[in-house]
Amino acid sequence: MPSNVKDQSCTDWELILVDDCSPDDSIELAMQFFKNDPKVTIVRHKKNQGLSAARNSGMSTAKGKYIWFPDPDDTYKLTLLEDTKKTLEKFNTPPLIMFGHEEKWYKINGKLSHCKKISSKQTRLLDTDELRSNILVYEQNTQYGYAWNKIYNLNYLRLNNLSFKRIAYIEDIEFNINVFQNLDSLAILSGCYYSYSKRPNISLTGKYNAHFYEIHVERIQLLYNQLSNWGDNYFNEQTLSKLGVFLCRYIIASLRMNCFPDAQMSHWIA
Repeated sequence: MPSNVKDQSCTDWELILVDDCSPDDSIELAMQFFKNDPKVTIVRHKKNQGLSAARNSGMSTAKGKYIWFPDPDDTYKLTLLEDTKKTLEKFNTPPLIMFGHEEKWYKINGKLSHCKKISSKQTRLLDTDELRSNILVYEQNTQYGYAWNKIYNLNYLRLNNLSFKRIAYIEDIEFNINVFQNLDSLAILSGCYYSYSKRPNISLTGKYNAHFYEIHVERIQLLYNQLSNWGDNYFNEQTLSKLGVFLCRYIIASLRMNCFPDAQMSHWIA
C-alpha cells in the first residue's frame, strides 16, 4: 500500500506539506519530488512548533471541502480517497467519515511482532444517537483517538473553531472529542484502508514518559466529561465500568513503562 498520495486513484485532491523545521533534508526532497505541481502547497514554520501546530497550519491553508491528516511514515490503499469520496456523496456529505485500519507492531530488532486489523463490517451512516452509543466501542478498538483514520469536513471544523491543542500523547483524542461533541452524523467506511506502524524506537508509546499516567487520567476525564454532558442515555453504570477498565489498562501500561531502561527505576520481576 504505497503512501504516495500521487498514486491515489482519485485525482481530486490538494496536498499541504508543513515543514516544522525538520532537521534533515526531507522538505528539500519533497520540494524536488513535487516540483511545479500546482496541487501541492508547502508551508514552512520559522521555528519548530510540534505536531499540533503543523496540523493547524495545514487546516488554515486548506481550500478543499474535506481534510485528512495522514502520518508521513504510514501507508494506505490507493483507493482510499476515491472510496471515501463516493461514500461521502452517497450519504449527502456528512461532517465526518471514519475508515478501518490495521496496526502493525514491530520489535526492537525491526521484525514484525504482530498485526491487528480494526474495521466495521459494513459501510453505513450513523445518526447522533448511534454514534454516541458507540463512542466507548470506538475507544476500546483504538478508533476514536486517532486523527489519520478520519476525514473531516473543513467547514464543520472552522464553524466550530476546532483545532489541535499541544498536549503530548492525547492531542488526537482531545481534538476528536471536541469534533464529536455536537456531531449529528458519522459515515463509516468498512475495510482496512490505513496501515499504522508502531516501532519502539519511534512511537511515543514506546518511549518513557514520566507523566504518562497523569496524561491518560486526563484522557479518561475527557471521555467522562463528554459522556456525562450527553446525558443519562450515554452516562450510566455500564459507562463507568468501561471507563474503569480503560483506567486499569493505563495503570498497567504505566507500570510497564516504568520498567523501560530510560526510566532509570529499579524493579523486580517475580
